[in-house]
Amino acid sequence: MRKNADLPFASTLCGSCTNVCPVKIDIHEQLYKWRQVLVKEGYTPQAKTAAMKLMATTLSLPSVYRNAGKISRLVMNYAPFALNNKLNPWYKNRDMPAAPSNSFNEWYSKNRGKHE
Repeated sequence: MRKNADLPFASTLCGSCTNVCPVKIDIHEQLYKWRQVLVKEGYTPQAKTAAMKLMATTLSLPSVYRNAGKISRLVMNYAPFALNNKLNPWYKNRDMPAAPSNSFNEWYSKNRGKHE
């Protein structure tokens, strides 16, 4: 199982595969369940497991989420090399847009009710 443990993670789980399946196999649900099995049995890389735990914590605590967003925007504006470097393979073939000046929540708080 370890040899092919990365395969269920190659999908976005958008459901398109299920929509076009001629025999109506619920493929994205099966991939999701396989992901859960692989994580539970320890077949995912430790770095990925740690990153997902960190993200779960960040997303579950609103103050941590807001501060992480502020820090991320600062890093993207003033130290983009910290993210866009040879240690981060995701950036090799992508151009990143400029970081927004504020979060959606900040924008919404400032603009709420202006269009009513």
